[in-house]
Amino acid sequence: MKTLRLDPSTARGAAASQVFDEVKFIPLETTKESLFGSISQFVVTDGNYIVYDYD
Repeated sequence: MKTLRLDPSTARGAAASQVFDEVKFIPLETTKESLFGSISQFVVTDGNYIVYDYD
């Protein structure tokens, strides 16, 4: 796996096929318990995304 870092302030559009070999969509459930509230922190580790919210 390669890491791709983008600066949103200077990024330009591109087709996903120009950047990625494969794209997988993972359906997420939408319930009252699974929705995020006010996100206070977002952390990316080697294999995880960690979201802290106030709710």
